[in-house]
Amino acid sequence: MIDTGSNLIWTLCVPYYNFTCQMNSTLKPIQSSTYHNLRCTTSFWSACDDNQLRSVKSSYGDGSV
Repeated sequence: MIDTGSNLIWTLCVPYYNFTCQMNSTLKPIQSSTYHNLRCTTSFWSACDDNQLRSVKSSYGDGSV
């Protein structure tokens, strides 16, 4: 189930097709008109380490987590 009331929608991208439970519901970025990568310097990420692993910073509109 996807909460479309939020601007945070997560899905697996094609490189992770080995997850059989997600095989039929992967995002194909090349076929999307709205997909774009977020650079590690984007304020959306709360942290990026040397391996480019990211932590996500998100909250509700009222500021609560």
